[in-house]
Amino acid sequence: MKSTSFRVFVWSLLLLISAAAAGGCTRPQAPAVSPGRLSQEELLDSLRRRAEFWQSYQAAIRLKAESAKGKFPLKAIVTARLPRQFRLEVFNLFGQTTGVLVVNEESAALWAPSDKAMFTARSADALVRHLIGASLPIDVLAYSLIGSLPPRSLSSPDVKSDSSQWQVIWQDREKGSLYTWELTSPPDAIRSLIVQEAGSAYSIAYDPPSGLGLQYSPARIRAASQAWALDITVEQILPQKSLDESAFLLQTPDGVRVISLDGAP
Repeated sequence: MKSTSFRVFVWSLLLLISAAAAGGCTRPQAPAVSPGRLSQEELLDSLRRRAEFWQSYQAAIRLKAESAKGKFPLKAIVTARLPRQFRLEVFNLFGQTTGVLVVNEESAALWAPSDKAMFTARSADALVRHLIGASLPIDVLAYSLIGSLPPRSLSSPDVKSDSSQWQVIWQDREKGSLYTWELTSPPDAIRSLIVQEAGSAYSIAYDPPSGLGLQYSPARIRAASQAWALDITVEQILPQKSLDESAFLLQTPDGVRVISLDGAP
C-alpha cells in the first residue's frame, strides 16, 4: 500500500513531534501588537504569499471527532500538494491505521483496513464523512490546516473592514457556497471562516487566531456544524519543496472489496 520511504517519513515525523514535546519547544505565535495596519492590497498580497509558501506540506495532527457515529479521538498524518493532491492517514490511539484517504485531481479513494474494503467516490467529501463522520470538504480541511485561503478565492474577493477586523468574502459559484473569512487587525491574523451552502452551514475557528506571516501556523482549529464537530490540534507542520509521488498512490490489495459511495446517504 505504501512505499517504504513514505512509512519511514511517517514514523520519523511522529518521533520529531515527541522530541519537540519533551524539549518544551513551542510554535511561533502571532505577534500581540502590529506597528501599523495593512492596506487592502497588502492584506491580499500577504494571503497570496502565504498560500504559495504552504502549497505543499506535511503535518501531524490530533483529532477529536463528534458526530452521529459517536465520539472518538484520532491521530493523523497529512500530506498535501495543493490544490490537487491530498493524503490523510488516520490512526487510533494505539497507532493502528484506521483509514488512508488519497485524493488526486480525477480520483479519490479510501482504504479502510478494518472493513477490508477500498471505498471510492466521485467526491472526496463522501469519503471524509465515512472516515471521520464530518461533512467537511477536503479543500476546506486542507487550507484550514495551514491557516490559508485558497488562491482562487483571492482573485476578486469582496473585502470589508472596520477598525478592528477584516472580512474577505468569496462566492464559489461552481459549488454554490459562500465563504466569509474574518481576520483580526491589528495584528493581522485569521480568526474564523463561515461557509454557507444550500440548506447547511459550518464554521472554522482558530485558537489563537493564525498569523499571516509565513513562519506562523495554526495551533488549534475547531470545525463545527449542527450535525458534527471536529477539534484539531496541529502538533507539527512543515512546508515541503518536493514530495514523493508514491504518497498519492493507493493501490487496491488483491481480494479486497471495492465499494462505491456515490449515491450513499
